[in-house]
Amino acid sequence: MAARAEAVLWQCSGCGETLHGLMTDDGFISDKELLEQPADMRAEGCYLCACPAGEVVGHDDELAGDS
Repeated sequence: MAARAEAVLWQCSGCGETLHGLMTDDGFISDKELLEQPADMRAEGCYLCACPAGEVVGHDDELAGDS
C-alpha cells in the first residue's frame, strides 16, 4: 500500500520554525530533505533542530488563494 503524502506548511514543535514539506503517515519531511537527500536517506522532522513533532499551519491549496 502506498504511503499518503500531503504538501503542507508546518511549524516545528522544537524550534518554532515554519517549514514547507510533506506530511506523511509517519510524520513531516521538509522540502530541504526532499530536494537534497535520496528517498532512503530522508530524515523526518525539522532539519534545523531534529525535532520530529510539529503542527500543520497551512495547506498548498489554501496558500494558492493568498496571492
